[in-house]
Formats: sequence, C-alpha cells, structure tokens
Amino acid sequence: MKYSVILSMALLIFLPFLLSIRNLNSIDSANILEKGVSLIGIIFLTPVFYPEANDNILETVMSKKVSVALIYIIRILASLFFILLLTALFALLMKHNNCKFEYFSYLFGTFSSAFFMGSIGIAFSAFTCNTATGYFASLIYYIFNYF
Repeated sequence: MKYSVILSMALLIFLPFLLSIRNLNSIDSANILEKGVSLIGIIFLTPVFYPEANDNILETVMSKKVSVALIYIIRILASLFFILLLTALFALLMKHNNCKFEYFSYLFGTFSSAFFMGSIGIAFSAFTCNTATGYFASLIYYIFNYF
C-alpha cells in the first residue's frame, strides 16, 4: 500500500508540471481530472491480491483465524479512501489555481472513473492470478478510452 501511495503522489505532483492546471475552464478541468488523476485507481486497486500471489504466503494467510476475504475488503476500502483523498486534494489544488468546475460533481466523476479502471485491474488480476495482466488490461482500457 505504501508504494501505491508514493507512486500516486508522485504522479499527482508531476501532473501540474506536465499539464497546466491554472485558470482552466470546466472542459479542460474535466480532461485533467479524467485523463490524469483517474490513473491512481489503477495504481491503488490492481495490486490488492498481489501479496498472496506467492503460494507459500497464501497458505500462511489461509491458516490464520482471520478470513482472507476480510483482508481483501480492508485493502479495497483503504485503497478507495486514498483514491478519494488524493482526488479531493488535487481538485482543491485546481480550485486554488482558479480552475472553473463544479467541485463535487467532478470529484465524484473522477473517483468513479478511477474506481472503474481499478476494478478492471482487480478483475483481471483475480482471474489470471497475475498482477501484471491486471495492469495491462486497465491500461488497454485507458488507452481505448483516451482515443
């Protein structure tokens, strides 16, 4: 989880240098949020099953009293919290730089997009037992959606 936070924060810190976030209208603000910020959903949600990809670790986790499903639910909820938090902070930064958009509707749209792309990654990662295919499937969707 800490690597997901670090990578997402690096992306969000680098994004204003790559694309200007000053004095944008609502359409340009939506482009930044939907095409840039929503990528953090892939970063946070795709590797949810990664720690148990090793059979030895999975056997150890399965032998414990706590259900594996509970562990996955906690990871997913923590990931969703960080997605919402980082998206809200970036949207506030955009508002501070005089971007014109409706804060809560754009926040909800960006969070939904990030959640959907991350869900694609979770699904492919779970079906194939390989995190790399989850990233690949999410990025393929992102590329098709971008064009």
